Amino acid sequence: MRDDVTEGVRRHERIAQSWQYLPRPLRMAFALTVGGTLIAVGVALLVLPGPGLLVIALGLALLATEFAWARHVLARGRHHATRAADAAKSAVRKRRNPGSPTQSIATDTKEEAP
Repeated sequence: MRDDVTEGVRRHERIAQSWQYLPRPLRMAFALTVGGTLIAVGVALLVLPGPGLLVIALGLALLATEFAWARHVLARGRHHATRAADAAKSAVRKRRNPGSPTQSIATDTKEEAP
């Protein structure tokens, strides 16, 4: 199993190294064509059955290899996805634990008011 992981890392390094040997205009054209196509397919998959957001993220990741604006958009997307995941986890925790300390404090202050 460990050999499979190291072989995968080596293969990734070889691909990344050979990618850098290509002339920059050719890399940019390839990234723009394939990345743009992936984003277009991802947008179509938002309304069609399929993993639209995943395909859009893959297209942005490919574009981010050559374009700074795509790196920025991808970083913002990661930030917002992390915030949404944290909010969802918090909502699940509140739902599973209805007697959380924040709710008991709020109800205690209301009872003392009269």
